[in-house]
Amino acid sequence: MAWLKTEYLHRNSNARADYLVDVLIKAPGEIAASFLIMDRRSLARPFRVRECHAGHRTALKDYENHRDHITEVAHGRWRVEAVTTNKIYAVTMLPNLHCDCDAKDNLHCRACGVCPYLLQCTCGNAARSGVSCEHMHAIMMYTNMSEQATEESLRGSEALQETPPADSAAEETSRASSEASEQLLSGGEPLLRTAQTAAQPSNDKEKRLELLRTAKISITVIEDRVKRFVKMDSNDTLDKLMGLVAQIQEVEKLALSYEEDDIRLAPRPEINRVGAKPHLTDHTFRNGECNNSMPA
Repeated sequence: MAWLKTEYLHRNSNARADYLVDVLIKAPGEIAASFLIMDRRSLARPFRVRECHAGHRTALKDYENHRDHITEVAHGRWRVEAVTTNKIYAVTMLPNLHCDCDAKDNLHCRACGVCPYLLQCTCGNAARSGVSCEHMHAIMMYTNMSEQATEESLRGSEALQETPPADSAAEETSRASSEASEQLLSGGEPLLRTAQTAAQPSNDKEKRLELLRTAKISITVIEDRVKRFVKMDSNDTLDKLMGLVAQIQEVEKLALSYEEDDIRLAPRPEINRVGAKPHLTDHTFRNGECNNSMPA
């Protein structure tokens, strides 16, 4: 409850009950959205993105002209000699692991595509979670590591296709019993079809929520890009910014052209936004009013 008092109520202990209830209703959605944005790790230049790009630049500077410092010891194992300190580091591709993670959920280098959870390095920079060191970037750029990773991915996908699921027999039995029940109940609609129809709205709602989260992330990316263009001072920045704003306005017109099925009530004036103090209407009761309102 400390975050609720600090972030939303501003350490104000005398909060109205309706305002507190409204905060409790809206806070979980906003907190979940903020955690989702942080999990994507690709917005607004977070720490892992900066460190990943710094490692890629270091690998380009150190190993572009010193590719002989990288030696493949065995399949999936490399020996990397540091250019400045002459230290030896061992880089290993994790066994029986193919990188099938989504680039949106995991942090891949945007230049070379190295995955921080596919390789292991003995240097200190590789000990940080979700960060690829310069040796991993060098292995990805100047060796056949990408081909080996592709082979491992193909082997993993073939193994998944060849291995039948453990509960396939149970699913076949359940399907057969459902079909038999449908044949017995010939007087009405099949039970299985009714269950699928009832489950359809829930699946549609989940899809809509997923699209909402994707739209929020896209809006955050666009806002960050516009702020960068505003700070940049170059000849073509203004043209790019004008083109981007024009596209945003087209999307806004498209969104306003859709008719809304439900008309929501306007927000109460005393609840302006989450985190702000409520605008309450002051009313002073006089002794005469209180006495007149009380029954005799």
